[in-house]
Amino acid sequence: MKLKKTAAALLSALIISLTPTCAFAEDSEKDFDTSDGYTDVTDDEGYLTDSEGNYKYSLNDDGTATIEKYLGKETSVVVPEELDGIKVTGFGDYTYYMREDITDITLSENIADFGWFPFYGCLALKEFKVNEKNPIYTVDENGILFDQAGECIMAYPAALDKEEYVIPDGIICINSSAFACNPYLKKVTIPEGVIAQYMGIRAFAECTALETVVFPESLTAISQFCFAACTSLEQVEFTNKLQKIDQAAFYNCTALDTVVLPSSLQEIGQGAFISTAFDQIKIPAGVSSIGYSAFGYYTDDKDEIVQMDDFTIYGYNNTYAQSYCNENGIDFVPLDDDGAAETEKAKNSSDENNLNRNRIIWAVCILLVIVIIIVIVILNNKSKKLKDEDEGDYEDFELEADETADKEEEASDSNEESDGEV
Repeated sequence: MKLKKTAAALLSALIISLTPTCAFAEDSEKDFDTSDGYTDVTDDEGYLTDSEGNYKYSLNDDGTATIEKYLGKETSVVVPEELDGIKVTGFGDYTYYMREDITDITLSENIADFGWFPFYGCLALKEFKVNEKNPIYTVDENGILFDQAGECIMAYPAALDKEEYVIPDGIICINSSAFACNPYLKKVTIPEGVIAQYMGIRAFAECTALETVVFPESLTAISQFCFAACTSLEQVEFTNKLQKIDQAAFYNCTALDTVVLPSSLQEIGQGAFISTAFDQIKIPAGVSSIGYSAFGYYTDDKDEIVQMDDFTIYGYNNTYAQSYCNENGIDFVPLDDDGAAETEKAKNSSDENNLNRNRIIWAVCILLVIVIIIVIVILNNKSKKLKDEDEGDYEDFELEADETADKEEEASDSNEESDGEV
């Protein structure tokens, strides 16, 4: 069955436009969809061309320049400090996009900002270099670009011929398209600490040799197009904290034939597993959102989204998996209730943890209130005791004063009687 929907054309355009092809680049650049906020790579309107004709650039609010497109012929590129007397401080989205002739790039002293994909498709790029006075960026012995703080890997040269790479400890950010288009990498190990919002769009897109990715336990989401067109990737093992697989994350991973989704998963974006090799999947009960064409679809040679003839989803009754199958006409096989209960239990584990944490917080608060009350009672008792002691001392003083007055009165009477006898 080849079921085509009205939305297919729109999504197809989105997927194709947001996934530039390195290995199959055409002579003319594709237009990029701008609905997600990406700049149209062919739109030069408003850009200035420097006097030497090597760059197109835009002006920033602070009077500095951002390089938008490289027009020069040099293959060993040294980024200029200035263009037409204006200080250069950053790259745009597609500055060196698809420049397959560039072998190395040296960042100037003032480069501070990056666009989305400034080095995407630089297939001959072997190393980055950085002006020693640049306070923000640095490189390691392999020419890999990092920030000075050692927290973010900015760009990995597409022509660096290593088969395995372990991202250093302490890295919490993988920049958008950082590893994209490298044809040598077979295995990448991502360290603990890299979290959802810091693994950028297309981070590993079109790494055609990539076979294995070791995910950290800390990872909670896979970003948009993160592993799109990784055509050698056969299986992935997700951690039990993963909550979201974003749009087209594994689009066109044509060798991907084994996927086990964790019970922690909650959201699967549109086209997440479109054009992959598996024909069945088990979806956990906790998944509450599945985007159009996430499973059971492929793109044909006309770039149209087509439904697979025989795709099966295993899931639990009255869950989103069943709804997805009903809406798309995909075969649904219900799993046993015991299994559903176990999956539902796993689904609610985070809620239970939050509940337990809240109970602990309430217990601590109650204990603190009790301690405060006890302290107040003790202070009140002490204050009362001191007050009673003061009143006792005052009463003793009055008693002594009365006794003294009585004695003086008796002495006075005695003196009067003596005077009378005389």
